[in-house]
Amino acid sequence: MKTLTLFEVIAMQHFWIAESGANKPLFIRGVDTRQHESGDYVLKYQGAERMDATACGRELLAAFLAALLDINTPEPVIIHVGPDFVETMRGSSVYPQVAKSIGINFGSRYIPGNIPLRPTQSLSREQAQQAARIFIFDLLIKNSDRNHLKPNLFLADDKIYIIDHELAFGFLFTLPSLLSPVAWQLNHIDVTDAGNHFFYSFLRQKAKTIDWEEAFEPLTNFHQEYWSKMEELIPSAWKNELMFDNIHSHIDAVFSNLASFKSEIWNKLLAQ
Repeated sequence: MKTLTLFEVIAMQHFWIAESGANKPLFIRGVDTRQHESGDYVLKYQGAERMDATACGRELLAAFLAALLDINTPEPVIIHVGPDFVETMRGSSVYPQVAKSIGINFGSRYIPGNIPLRPTQSLSREQAQQAARIFIFDLLIKNSDRNHLKPNLFLADDKIYIIDHELAFGFLFTLPSLLSPVAWQLNHIDVTDAGNHFFYSFLRQKAKTIDWEEAFEPLTNFHQEYWSKMEELIPSAWKNELMFDNIHSHIDAVFSNLASFKSEIWNKLLAQ
């Protein structure tokens, strides 16, 4: 299994507020508590509209799971927000929300030179394969929050990166009557959500040129040590209400029925 490491960062100062979107994340400079080196990070503070302890836990689980499945995502970190940092935000538009975020928060290492991915963007063969893996990943974690209105994607060094997973593992907050009876089946709601996915139209059009075996291969090679590593890394304050066992059971059920999951995706979404 790939080495999964979670660094902790002390927030020092902010240099930009992302005014668009519900959470308005901060771009900050912080100091790594292990190596004592400064760096730039994106802070998703818990006082934001859609962020709380459980959202931080979902972000962390999804980021590490994506990394194991060969999907590019900024390195996740824990960011400590203290009173001194909060004071630097006084007078800003998000000061009241940041003031409620003293303690640990989810963040990620900032990747410079990134540009938003446009719907009309032409993709190389490797990027098309990345798009296929991302589409499968979002079906796996039931993430409907990657669409044309809010792609939650960017390009850097010709690689597609995924971000923002506070709404991942949608089965946790969906009425049981609206869920498929088994985790690997796609019901009409799943199909509708998939149809709105940022990459769906592209992948349906290019379905016969995508190497789907290659796209699914990381799922086939998934290592169960991921779960024990997550038990170790996720802060207890985030895990207490995360329904970790429910996530574990759902994802494992899909992995145990991977052939059926592949058939569902192909027959209900991609076959023409």
